[in-house]
Amino acid sequence: MYIPILSHFKPAQFEPLAPRDILLFLVANGFAIFGLVTPFTAGWRIFRAAVCAPLTSIGLIYWAYYTTFDSYMDQCGSITICAYYTIAAFRHLVLFPAEEYCFRVRPRASIKLTLSPKTAEGSNGAGTSESSGLEMEAEPIPPPWSWAKLGWVASLWWSWRGIGWNFAAPLPPAASKEPFLRSSTRTRWLINRLVHYTMMMLVYDAFRAYMNCDPAARLFFTHHTPSYSGLTQWQRAVYSTAAAFRLFLNMEKTYVPTSMVFVGLGGLLGWESEYFAPWGWPPLFAGLADVWKYPGLSVAWSRVSYEWHPDEQDR
Repeated sequence: MYIPILSHFKPAQFEPLAPRDILLFLVANGFAIFGLVTPFTAGWRIFRAAVCAPLTSIGLIYWAYYTTFDSYMDQCGSITICAYYTIAAFRHLVLFPAEEYCFRVRPRASIKLTLSPKTAEGSNGAGTSESSGLEMEAEPIPPPWSWAKLGWVASLWWSWRGIGWNFAAPLPPAASKEPFLRSSTRTRWLINRLVHYTMMMLVYDAFRAYMNCDPAARLFFTHHTPSYSGLTQWQRAVYSTAAAFRLFLNMEKTYVPTSMVFVGLGGLLGWESEYFAPWGWPPLFAGLADVWKYPGLSVAWSRVSYEWHPDEQDR
């Protein structure tokens, strides 16, 4: 179903992804990044709200509407990303200005903390780093129209998880220990990620081979028989598990190599920001032990509330 306003401009035929589409996506995001680099004054805030946020949202909506991909998964992913950045543009530029609501955190190395076991169960890169014993402080916002401010804005804009920022969600215990600390070495982190990636791909290939070679393989790739309702309970369990694991591993097999490239590049160039250091790339998901220890969304949200609202810890 087409968006009514855009349907008036609908082309005769949608075209596949082209280099100009990628350029349009970057330019649309560039308007928001440019707006955040400007001074945080009344005049420039009006400019952000009247020019940068609308141009970013229009460009992203146009891009999501016209750009097509070979697979439905990529198509849905591109629309989701455009929706995310459209919301982010109005959040950081208009509704909740980044200079007031967002700040990077860094360790205050001269102060050591003694923490209770309950507090030390998680770490979110903001507030207190329990695993390293360092108090975290807000990093000053760089001056406008500077390369430092551009780096600050780029880190904020492209950070989906908020690692290294005050809005980062608490990380599970498995991601709050070596080799994912600020003190972790790249060598140890790379070895950990390489072993993880190797084991993950072995499991991925095993499930993929099963899904391709099983007599019910057509269930995974077409809408023809056998139907799901015609499967036995055991077959449903096995096929559903295989499909779920492949979805999980599909995200991991993109995230892990990307993180290894960025961390390796940071080592070569001497960069230590969250995008190029091991602590900036914790695992996407908790380990099985964490899932067993903290089952259900209710427990997860209670831990998030506990970390973000210390004044409620005694209630």
